[in-house]
Amino acid sequence: MINNLFSCIKNIYVRAISIWIAGILLSFVTKSALLSMITMFYTGILPFILVVLWLSNSETGIKLRSQTKKWHIGITISWFVFIYGIYARKWASSQINEIFLIDASNLGITYNTLALSFTPFGLIYNESVVPFLFNLLVYVAVLGAMIMPFLIVASKSTFKIISYCFVMVLLLSSFMGGIASLSFNKDLLIKQFALWADFDSNHLCTNEWARSTESVVFLGGDKVLVYQPENQKNSQFSVKTCNFEKVF
Repeated sequence: MINNLFSCIKNIYVRAISIWIAGILLSFVTKSALLSMITMFYTGILPFILVVLWLSNSETGIKLRSQTKKWHIGITISWFVFIYGIYARKWASSQINEIFLIDASNLGITYNTLALSFTPFGLIYNESVVPFLFNLLVYVAVLGAMIMPFLIVASKSTFKIISYCFVMVLLLSSFMGGIASLSFNKDLLIKQFALWADFDSNHLCTNEWARSTESVVFLGGDKVLVYQPENQKNSQFSVKTCNFEKVF
């Protein structure tokens, strides 16, 4: 049994999934926005990582690669990058516009980061897909619990295989709930990242509203997007007119 455990740990697929599980757990324990962003990014690219590992290590994957010409792969990748790039920019722009109600180009760092890192997460795990998968796993787990007494009298090998599948379903349902939580907190994480990356705490505005403003984004002309964390009744983000009269 110990040898089986060590061989399981050495399995490259298990390692990839273990990193993902550790990231989710640490995100909830530490409540770190940066760690949550990294976990969301890794969650998005995990299926692609598993596909690459399968193509690189499995007999079927190696055979498939050997029968595919390089120019076929090159054309496929080129089209994938082109289509993916268009979707990435559109998705990132929509997310920023939905949250801040401004053009995404005003938040350059956040825009590029979303397009590069968060698009896989938004493409695969979103608010409609994740709950469906989570509920499906729960139903399968409940069904497995109902038929478990009948499996006890089955053959030992059959019972062992189905028991492993049952445990995997329980684990996946638990961590799918964690992914759903990350997905639902996506807007908050984007806000935190934008405040760190694109908002400036120093400015020349002398307006009355500047006293309660923590940071701003310059939108061009005399318009700025201001962040006022103490404004609980209305939105904490709003567009203001700036009088650039401050001296230094």
